[in-house]
Amino acid sequence: MIAPQDDEEPKTFSHALSGPKANEWIKAMEEEMESMKINQVWDLVDLPSGRRSIGNKWVLKIKHKTDGSIERYKA
Repeated sequence: MIAPQDDEEPKTFSHALSGPKANEWIKAMEEEMESMKINQVWDLVDLPSGRRSIGNKWVLKIKHKTDGSIERYKA
């Protein structure tokens, strides 16, 4: 059996939060949400009658330095 590596990218939100690096992924998600807030990426409005909202998905990546070490966790 192969043990998961520390630099394994999670495929889902729940996998990220249940893994050994959950704190790093939470921090990356918080940083991304703060960045979107600062850059005013969206306006929160009421949904028109008879319309459904669109879904979304987190894309989680590990950014590496040129020497292969982990630079940061990116959401």
